[in-house]
Parts: sequence; C-alpha cells; structure tokens
Amino acid sequence: MSERAGILPPDWRTIARVGEAEIERKRSIFFAFAAPVSTEAEALAILTERRELRPEAVHHVYAWRAGRRTGHFLQRMSDDGEPSGTGAMPILQHIEGRTLDDLIIVVSRIWGGTLLGTGGLVRAYGDSAAAALETAGIVTMTWSRHYRIGVDYDLYGPLERLCSDEKVSVIDRDFAAAVEVSVQLPLAAAPDFLLAVTNLSAGRAVIEAGESGWLAR
Repeated sequence: MSERAGILPPDWRTIARVGEAEIERKRSIFFAFAAPVSTEAEALAILTERRELRPEAVHHVYAWRAGRRTGHFLQRMSDDGEPSGTGAMPILQHIEGRTLDDLIIVVSRIWGGTLLGTGGLVRAYGDSAAAALETAGIVTMTWSRHYRIGVDYDLYGPLERLCSDEKVSVIDRDFAAAVEVSVQLPLAAAPDFLLAVTNLSAGRAVIEAGESGWLAR
C-alpha cells in the first residue's frame, strides 16, 4: 500500500499476539483461543487446528473477521450446534466492541453434564472471548516508514535519548565508521521527529527513508 496525494491509511486495531483462556461454568469447560489472521484460509486453518486439538469438545464456536482496512472485508461466525445466538454472537460483540480487525476467536466447549440455559451460554461464551482478548493484548496499527539515521559517535547518546523521549521504535543499530540507527516512524509524526534529529545534530545527521508498512503501537 502506498500513500497517495498525502493521504495516509487510517489507523486500525487488532490483537498483539495469540491469546488463550479457560473458564468453567457448571462443570462445562470453555477453552478460548484468539489469534491474528489476515485471510479466510488462515482462519479456516486455525479452526481446523482447534478442532483437532480438542476432539472431545462438543462445540467449537467461532467468529472471525479480516480485511476491513483493505476493502476486502470478510466476516464469518458459527454457533456450531449451540442454540442460535448464544455463542458466536457474544464472541463477535467483543470483537466489534473493541473495533478489532484481522483476528479469529474460537471457543471449544467440553460438556459438563448440566444445561446452562440461554443466558448462561451467552455469558460463558462472551466471558471466554473477553478473557482470550485480555491475554492477547490489543494494539493500534499505524502507517509508518523505516528510516536509517547516521550520526557521529558523539551524537549517538543524544540520539538514543531523543528516541526514548519520543517513544520511537528503534529496530537496529550499526556501529561502524559512524553510528546508524534504524527507526520506524508513524508518517504523521515523522516530520517533527526528523526535524528534531536535524536540530540535534546541527544538520550533520544523514537520514535515509526506506519502505513503508504498519507499526504496532
């Protein structure tokens, strides 16, 4: 994706990592699993994996969505045999309530022998999804660009402090004839930070712009 006519892609939210949780309700065990996905194939592969991992589960309820930011939005969900609206919808509501994209949540239920009722199922599946999201963590993805900043050794310490103060993501450091620090900057914030680097170095810093991409913040 490229920036056209100075218009940046909007920020979006997703989960930071795989998240898992387990809750018990009247001896039924609900194993919740949340994972990042970006395509239908990835979502289906995870669903198959969860079914194979817990074949003893009587239901594998899920909801997933991907592609809203790219214009190729897909969303699927299934109660997998639970009463309609008691499983997938509570999961989806937690996804929508946090405005998340590019993820799947699967909740596998091992039957405990006691009926939970419609309300009990809604709460159990919703609470399971919320717990998995809590362990997965939520990040905001911001359109950014990679920069390599070259400075003399006497400016390395001040540059590092500037990066720390501005909460700039440092990717790499290369110590040779000069120091090269690789950073990832949100494009909206890049001009001010690069001006600060220029002022800090009295114009001696060598700044090279690289590729653009998404930065988790």
